[in-house]
Parts: sequence; structure tokens; C-alpha cells
Amino acid sequence: MLATQAEVEARVIGIPHVASQAVVIRADLALNRGDVDAGISLYVTAQRARRASGAPGQHQSCCLDAGIRERCRRGSDTSARMCWAASTSSVYPARVDLDDFAVLRVMRIALGDPHAELRGWSIRAMGGGVTVEVGASGGVQRVAGMALSDGREVAWTAILKVLRRSRIMLDPVREIPTDDPSGWAFWRREAHVYEAGLLDDLEGLIAPRCYAIDATSGEAALWLEDAPNEGPSEWPMERYGLAARHLGQFNGRYLTGTPVPQHRWLSTGRVREWLDLGGPGVLAMQAARDGLPAAWLSDRSVARIGRLWDERDAMIAALESLPVTLCHHDAGRRNLARRRVTGQDRTGAFDWQMIGTGHLGEEPAALFAVSLQMLDVPVAEVRAFERIVLDGYVQGLRDVGWKGESASVRLGFAIAASLLIGVGGAGMWFTTASQDGDAMIERMVGRSVADLAAQWSAMQPYLLDLGEEALAEIMRRRARP
Repeated sequence: MLATQAEVEARVIGIPHVASQAVVIRADLALNRGDVDAGISLYVTAQRARRASGAPGQHQSCCLDAGIRERCRRGSDTSARMCWAASTSSVYPARVDLDDFAVLRVMRIALGDPHAELRGWSIRAMGGGVTVEVGASGGVQRVAGMALSDGREVAWTAILKVLRRSRIMLDPVREIPTDDPSGWAFWRREAHVYEAGLLDDLEGLIAPRCYAIDATSGEAALWLEDAPNEGPSEWPMERYGLAARHLGQFNGRYLTGTPVPQHRWLSTGRVREWLDLGGPGVLAMQAARDGLPAAWLSDRSVARIGRLWDERDAMIAALESLPVTLCHHDAGRRNLARRRVTGQDRTGAFDWQMIGTGHLGEEPAALFAVSLQMLDVPVAEVRAFERIVLDGYVQGLRDVGWKGESASVRLGFAIAASLLIGVGGAGMWFTTASQDGDAMIERMVGRSVADLAAQWSAMQPYLLDLGEEALAEIMRRRARP
């Protein structure tokens, strides 16, 4: 029997993350059997508990809007369920057909009990974001349920991530290839990473366990450990420094003797490809700008972008002269989580779709620039953010025995941050705004145009400062006898 709302609230308050997840599971089960009133009441209870406690849950929150009501109207089906959930910005429908046998198999692996009995399950979309909007992903869903294990009822969850061969159109005439094993958008890379065991024993970082991979022609479904952020969803600045340190330890392993993996499906970096993709936008913004680009890109910024664009070959050559390591390549805040493992504070990293070879300084550049771009760190704190990321990253390198010059880290960081987001990224966002309108960018980032304009208009000159600093250092190094 379902608990009353008062009973549920009494259990939830005080242990919001664990208990409210169980409440959401029970709400889904109630909706699946057609008990709409009970389901909605339980959803409201879980929301109230999360908000009251300040518990994490940006991607777990439920939204009682037309999406869920449509799901309720469609009724129940015990072998294949549809759930509609809301991200922070929009409703993304997830249509995933699963049967009880497939879910039972994963549930038993997740619980470590080969005899556990399935007592019901549900599936909900976890939001869309950039990869879903551009067609680079089949979506991410949380599958949750109740089980009978060792004689007691327990809640369990798993993440279902669908990788799909697809067409990604940056604009009406340019298609991004998804079948190139070395390209950033190679559709099956993350499945290969788990199959090869590349994430089993990371230095510094920790990746979600992979329970199973269900592959068909043109599609691969990854069943992953549900490993959410443990603690406040908004990180204090010091936590970014610890994440940077863990990234330094991860990169440092391959700078201190461990051979860099040579799999053909690893990417070859992101900076050069982002410049290629952003090139048409960089050229077009010189002529005219309206909407978000007009609010974010001043005439002076556009002129400075053009100068760095003209010097891109020299800057890329300098970056590629730095030591090579293995990089996550997309370690912004939204792909990182605080994890407690055996009493230690670790950094969980997920979405390994871009993993590949990179150069010294590229990894902290992505943490810094992508987190600013996605408004996860306010631009007012940019100087402190830069300092703590670089200091943490270098400390992580030192932790594993790297003895190189920190000046080389800063050079790689400045080149990569400026070219990745300040030039290439600016060109790509300009093209997106021109072709699809500001609303598309709002959905991708999950923030309003006004918020984006305020952050990006201040972020842009700072990234360009880094590029000009890097270019001056390149010139100084060339002039040395």
C-alpha cells in the first residue's frame, strides 16, 4: 500500500536525497497503474522535501505539467512504459521500450543480488541539453524501481544512455560526421570506452560503473550506475579546485610514464574541430549581428575574435607542441559530481563521449571555459575561478610525479580556453542563433537570453585576453635565441 502524504513527509525530511528518490519511484508506480491523484500527491511531496532541505536534484525534479498529465492519460502498460519529465528548461519526451526481463537483469547487477525480485519500475527523461538538441544523443533516462532483496523492499536506480548513429546538421548545408572514429561526434565512442575497460582504474577521477551494453545496428544502450552529485548542487569555489586537482592526477598519469592509449576510436582533441565548425560564424559575425549575438558580441570583441582567428594556425601549432596526454575533453561542471568513496572526496566524471588525446592545459581549459559558458560559475568570480583551477590542476600533476614547468600548463590553458570557447565556440553559437534563433540556445543551456547575454558579454573579453596573452608568449618564445 502507498503511504499517506503525512507518513511520506515524515520519512523524507532529514534524508532528502535517498528518501525523496524512493517517493518519486512510488509516484511513478502509482501513475503506471492509473492512480493519478496518488502519483501527483507523491510528486509534490518529493519536490517539497527537496526544496526545504536544499538537497541536490536539478535533473531529478519532477514537473507536474502537460507532459506528465499526458502520460497519465495514456494509462499503464506493464511491459513497455513511457514517461515524460522536465529538465530545468524544457520538456524532453523519452520513448524507450523496455521489457521486464531487461530491467530485471540490470536491477540484479545494480543491487549485486542475482536473486532479487522486481516489484515495479518506471523511466523518466533526465533533460536534453546540447547533445540532444543537436541530435548527437538518443537521450539519457533514469530507470528506477522497487525490488525485494534479502527479504526486504529496497529502491534502486540505473541510468540508461542511448547512443545513436544520426545526422548532426550545424546549419542547412554542413553535416558533422558521426562515423569518423577520431572525430568528436563519433556516435559509438562511449560504448567502446566501457568495452575496453578504459575507465576501470582512473587516477583522480571516478567514472560510473557500466552494468550492461545492449547494442544493435546503429544504436547502443549503456546501462550505467546512477552516481549523482553528493552534497549541494552549487559548488563552492574550493570544490572546483579539488576537481581540477583530480583532473591533473588523471592527465598526469599519462605524462609520467603510462603510455597514452592508442585506440582508433579515441578523439584527437576538440580545439581544432571547434575552430573548423565555428569558422563560418566567425566570418559572418563581422558583417551583422542581432538578437543574442548583438547583446553579447561588441564590435571590439568581434574585431579581436577576427585577429585571433587569423593567428589560429600559430596558436594550434604551439598547443600541439606541448606534451600529449589522455583527456576527458568535456569536463565542465555539468559532467562532474562530488562523490564520497571509502571516506574520500572524489570527483565523478561522466559523459565520456569526447575522450581522446589532448595536450597539456587543455583539460583545465574545458573545466574553466565550459563552466563559464554554461553559467555554472558567475563571471563576476572569473579571476578567482581561473586561479583556483590552474593551481589545483598543477597540484594534481605534481601529486603523480610530473616535474614540468607550470608556465607550459598556463600556455596550453590560455590557448585552449580562448580558441575553444572564445573563438570557435563564439562562431558556433553565432551560427546557432542565426539559423535556429535564441530559443534554441536557451534550451541548450537552460537559461534565459537575458542571463546569457549578461554572462557572455563579460566572459568574451576575458577569454580573448587569454588568447592575446598566449599569442604574445608564443611570439616571445619564437624570439628566444
